[in-house]
Amino acid sequence: MAANFDRWEKDPFFSAAEEVQESADRMESTYRTWIHEKKLASTNCDLNEIRRDLQTALGTAKWQLEEFERAVKSSYVDSLAEDARTRHCQFIDAIGSQIATAENSLKETSGEEGKTTSLPWVRLDQGERDELAVFLSGFGGLNPVIVSSKDKGELDSQASREEAMPGCSSNSTEETKEDRLWTQEDSKCCGD
Repeated sequence: MAANFDRWEKDPFFSAAEEVQESADRMESTYRTWIHEKKLASTNCDLNEIRRDLQTALGTAKWQLEEFERAVKSSYVDSLAEDARTRHCQFIDAIGSQIATAENSLKETSGEEGKTTSLPWVRLDQGERDELAVFLSGFGGLNPVIVSSKDKGELDSQASREEAMPGCSSNSTEETKEDRLWTQEDSKCCGD
């Protein structure tokens, strides 16, 4: 067990895996609170608030895990990284299982309450996805971000919109048909 942890500590994706694990832990904690409050038949207001918190935590964990999986997959060179690939696959499968459990429970409850079964997820724009990929790949502090004049204009425009409408985000929370639900069967980490 200690040798396995030592290998993780030396892994270039260790800090990114810690971030994913922290998100999964927050999701798990919120999930347990939600289950507990459901059993106590708490007021709808409290339960709805916890449910929204769970959806947010679930979406964050799911998104971080997907980005982590993309980042580690792009780092493999032939079979030189077989030990790392196995370790990453085990991590991805374990976190994916936690996510699937919480997600399925939310869906079942939505169906029982007659609500729509689709869950809203925050959609990131390409820039946000790129920033996360850079962070997860571990190169965040090494490469300065270069903003072209066109990008700067877009950033200024976005900042103006955010000042005019505080609390609003340009990200959509609506699920599109392109969105997919993460399950262990969707993971192709080990089957490349």
